[in-house]
Amino acid sequence: MLPDDLHRLLRAGLPFSLPDDAIVRLSVGAHISDAAPGEHLYREGGGSFTFLVVRGLVRMYMRSPAGREITVRYVRKGELTGLSSVFAGGPPLNFQALTSTRALHLRPDVVDAAARVDGRIAYAFAAQSSRSLVEFQREIGRQAFLSVRQRVARHLLDLARAAEPGPSVQITQQELADAVGSSREVVARALGGLRAADLIRTSPRGIVLLDAEALYAEVTGVGPPPT
Repeated sequence: MLPDDLHRLLRAGLPFSLPDDAIVRLSVGAHISDAAPGEHLYREGGGSFTFLVVRGLVRMYMRSPAGREITVRYVRKGELTGLSSVFAGGPPLNFQALTSTRALHLRPDVVDAAARVDGRIAYAFAAQSSRSLVEFQREIGRQAFLSVRQRVARHLLDLARAAEPGPSVQITQQELADAVGSSREVVARALGGLRAADLIRTSPRGIVLLDAEALYAEVTGVGPPPT
C-alpha cells in the first residue's frame, strides 16, 4: 500500500480521478528512487517505464547522434510521465534531474495489466496521453519561435522556480546550451545581454535572477510569472 500522500499525488497526476481500488491496482510493486541534480531517471533505450515526480524538477531531452541536446519539456512535482512507453516501447528521450528529485516508479507490466482489465484506468491513460501530446505540440512552438535569449531566460526561470530557497541557479554555460539547443558561445552572448539589462547577475557560484518579472516578460511579452 502506498502512503497516503503518495496515493493522493498519484491520483492527482491523472486527468480523471480514479477510485482507491484503481490506484491500489496501479501501485502494486511500485518503488521510490532519489536522484541528485544531474542524475538520470531514464535513458534512451531503457525500455518501458512510467514514473511520478514526487519532488523536484526533471528535464526531458533528446540527444542527437552528434551529441547535441535539446530540452523537450520539464516534468514537475505531481506529473506522471512515461505512460506511452508501456504500450509503444521506450521513447528516444532522456530524463535528467535538475534539482534533488524523488520519483515513484510504477511497474510497466502492472500498468499494462491494469489498463487491460479496468476501463476506468484505460480511459484515464488515454486522456493523460492526449494531454501530453498537446503539451509536446505547444513545446515545439516554444522551441521554434523563441530566440536563444528567450529560451535561456525561460530555462533560468524554470530552474529558479524549483530552486530553494531563492531565485538563483547553479548551471554551467554548456549545460545551459544543452538545455536550450544551442552552442555555448551563443548562450554566453545571451547571458551577457541579460546581464547588461540588469536581469541577472553571474558569479562562480551560479546565476542570480535580479528581476524575475522582467525576465518573464522577456520570454512572453506579458505580466509576471504565475505563482
